[in-house]
Amino acid sequence: LLLQTILNGVNIALSVAFVSGLGLGVPGVGWASFAAETTTAVVGVVLALRLMDGPRPDRARILDGRAFRRMIAVNRDIMIRTLCVQLAFSFFTAQMTAQGDVALAANAILIQIVTFCAYVLDGFAFAAETLVGKSIGARDEGWFDNMGLLNGFRAAARARGAVFLADRVTGLERAGDRVTAARTEGGRR
Repeated sequence: LLLQTILNGVNIALSVAFVSGLGLGVPGVGWASFAAETTTAVVGVVLALRLMDGPRPDRARILDGRAFRRMIAVNRDIMIRTLCVQLAFSFFTAQMTAQGDVALAANAILIQIVTFCAYVLDGFAFAAETLVGKSIGARDEGWFDNMGLLNGFRAAARARGAVFLADRVTGLERAGDRVTAARTEGGRR
């Protein structure tokens, strides 16, 4: 999301500067997009190198066919979706070139807005992929979110009428072998 924000921010700022400030017109939008993409690529590489834990992977590990096939299996659907989106954007842009400079410039702005919205939604998809990746990539150890489970139990208990109090329990009321109520130090039941 940080890289997408940088990409869109630089693109917007340079588009305004090149078109309105320098009067470059449609070529200015193109140069702004190029500069924004280049800037974002450089920032992405720098961030990746800084955030990389441990030794950097060697060529054999990067080109490991088994690991690559496993990654494709986990990410197949999102990769197909992304390819389709890119093809649709490319087709739409190609069609706009026949409509003239103004339509092409408007198309560039619309694509940036749609792309920004798509990346916001993709944040949820990437979070889900991360959870799946942690579960699959943990050498069959799985992944367990104990707080998520606890919150699920709490929600289910509240739905069935349970009330949670921040007080000390001083006694229990029973009906046979069932607990029917709890008395608290504050006098609540």
